[in-house]
Amino acid sequence: MNYLSLLSNTQAYRTFIKERDEGTLSHAYLVVSPDADMNRAYIKYFAKALFCENQTVCNACRACELIESERYGDCTVYPAEKEGEKTQKIVTADIDDLVRQSYLKPVEGARRVFVLAGAENLTEQAQNKLLKTLEEPPQGVVILMIATSEYAMLSTVRSRVKKLELPYFTPEQITEALRDEVEDEDRLRLAAVSAGGTIGKALKLARDNSFLDMVGLSLQILTNMQKSSDVLSFSTLVMKYKTSLPAFLDVLEIVARDALMFKTGHKNMVMNKSRVVEIAKAGFTFAPAALIGVIERCGEAKQSLKYNANTQMVVDTLLFGILEGKYQWRKS
Repeated sequence: MNYLSLLSNTQAYRTFIKERDEGTLSHAYLVVSPDADMNRAYIKYFAKALFCENQTVCNACRACELIESERYGDCTVYPAEKEGEKTQKIVTADIDDLVRQSYLKPVEGARRVFVLAGAENLTEQAQNKLLKTLEEPPQGVVILMIATSEYAMLSTVRSRVKKLELPYFTPEQITEALRDEVEDEDRLRLAAVSAGGTIGKALKLARDNSFLDMVGLSLQILTNMQKSSDVLSFSTLVMKYKTSLPAFLDVLEIVARDALMFKTGHKNMVMNKSRVVEIAKAGFTFAPAALIGVIERCGEAKQSLKYNANTQMVVDTLLFGILEGKYQWRKS
């Protein structure tokens, strides 16, 4: 879990540790993080920092191991994980349980910690039930919440917690952090660039075999799409990724960038190093300006999708634009 060590270098975590060390911990924190896939692991990392026997989140001491498996007596994680099931959303009964347990004395130490993962899913009723505990917290109680957006929380709740924000990570940070998780360097670099700054998405992409299929299709588009009639065939292939079209557009953009780097003599900057021959072939029929146009059109397509444009129309516009640019810059 080396990737979790990224947290230790964030301002949010450093602030939390400083307050722990100075004895000025707030009774409640709201950690805002864009990484929905990793937020449960992230907030448990904060919880471990309050109990780790080595004060470092060693992930080896008894406290760290028990918190990781969600079996530590003084740290309760909501919603409870059930084997073989997707993680459930926090329900009102969870908050009832939190309120009840908050009045119990700690089992092993001086504090009890309650972790709310996916707090953006708390209903208004559940948040209102939590409010009294936030207003008058029992001694030694710390509540750690994590949410993808603070605005999913009631203003009355937000005003009674300390907010900490986790950043988007750079592709370089993600690549370095996931080296032990992903052996294929090319796949890892592509996933890191396409992950939108989140570890969770990078891991999903790197472990998804269809991600490499996207690279192959992108290379085919740049290499084999020669005439208008080809657009229909390639449009059908691209639409197979309809539900993950932004990820495909990221990949196509990276492949076009690689072709541009090779074309302009910057071979050392190619990300798909294992497919450099195919990259060179893909860029052979494109002028550098046309490859820049491909990158720009991918950006425009992603923007159109954000505004709920018709997916088929976005794909067709993209492909016709790539073909048009290819021949336009040949003539100039």
